[in-house]
Amino acid sequence: RTDLYDLASLTKICATTLAMMKMVETGKIKLDDKLEEYFKNTEIDYGNIKPDTLVFIDTVSIAGKSLFEIKEIVQDKDTVHLNETLLQLTDTVFTRTTPLSNIFQVPVRALLVHQSGICPSLPILKYMFYFDSYKEYLTGQKIHKDSILLDTLFIDSIKVSIDNISRDEAFEFYFSKKWIKDSAEVKIAENMYLKKRWQDSLYEDVKRLGTFNRDVYQYTDMNMILVQAVIDTVNKKTLDVFVKEEFYKDLGMINTSFIPLEYNIARNRITPTESDNYWRKQLLDGYVHDPSAAMLGGISGNAGLFSCASDLGILGQMWLNGGIYGGKRYLNQNTIKMFAATQPENHRGLGFDKATIKNLNAPSAPATTYGHTGFTGCVMWIDPENEIVFVFLSNRLHPDVKNWRILGQNVLRNVHQIVYDAIIE
Repeated sequence: RTDLYDLASLTKICATTLAMMKMVETGKIKLDDKLEEYFKNTEIDYGNIKPDTLVFIDTVSIAGKSLFEIKEIVQDKDTVHLNETLLQLTDTVFTRTTPLSNIFQVPVRALLVHQSGICPSLPILKYMFYFDSYKEYLTGQKIHKDSILLDTLFIDSIKVSIDNISRDEAFEFYFSKKWIKDSAEVKIAENMYLKKRWQDSLYEDVKRLGTFNRDVYQYTDMNMILVQAVIDTVNKKTLDVFVKEEFYKDLGMINTSFIPLEYNIARNRITPTESDNYWRKQLLDGYVHDPSAAMLGGISGNAGLFSCASDLGILGQMWLNGGIYGGKRYLNQNTIKMFAATQPENHRGLGFDKATIKNLNAPSAPATTYGHTGFTGCVMWIDPENEIVFVFLSNRLHPDVKNWRILGQNVLRNVHQIVYDAIIE
């Protein structure tokens, strides 16, 4: 009841899916609608995608052809006379890659079952590896400016001068160490704020994400990030505010929150996750571990929620009760059944994961069991057949991602199985 954990991907069900259940139930969002129905700004700028150069080489016979016919064949192409009867034609074409589809053509349902075909992650690598990105940026700027004198020696001299920049200089290009109104307001971690120019750039990069064949299942964070974007757009309020108003407050889930430090939850109640020695350079304690959620200010559809086991037990019991808890109805029973049922597209529910032989659930958990796992070492399973809510929270990433003891010893699966063994006895 007292200790809060970074729930990681349990956020996907305990906040994002929970909110989507209410949105679908009230008719505010339709599962088969495409994303374009929910956004005003659907224009995609492909201007900064590097062009591809295609070179076509062909050999053409000119034997017996008139001069006029030869001119028609050649037109603006480069030509080489191989002999009196053959020409080699070279045609150079510059193309710019644009996806045949885009994120706005994807149905909401496809996001919830992780079969959207959207590129799997938020495009944030340049911010995580900001030192290398900054050097690459400076190199490109310098070469572009002085390209008239460009040669190998010149490029080498540029690289030498750029290699002397400091990590602090690169940091200040993308981030600020303090909050600045209208300039750096998105808090990523302690003394680390994303500058607004990159916040705007990130949304444009998301719109340019390619989509692929939706016949293939691919579990990704990007799906639930976009689900949250749809919910926020319709509600005109952020996900954290919506779930607190609609569910957490009346359920008595007083220890469940995004960005808990902003709500004056004492840091010594929050279990630390990883000591991030590369990107954020600090022990993550009260700040979300997931990099994508961090780049979004700690409030995201894929991660960012903090809670304790007893609070999640309340939420799971509400689902188990068919939407009722403490005499109040929060969801219709049919809504819960629809979202928790295995969907025809794959083995998952709508937003929910399902118990399978390969998942982090007890082997004895029936196939009707639904819930989710979290990267930080968390699981939550609701078993409607045996009326069990199982919540296990841990900080398996402490002190870093190399700590494999909890997963390596199958702790999550084995502890869950103990519950079923006790029932049998």
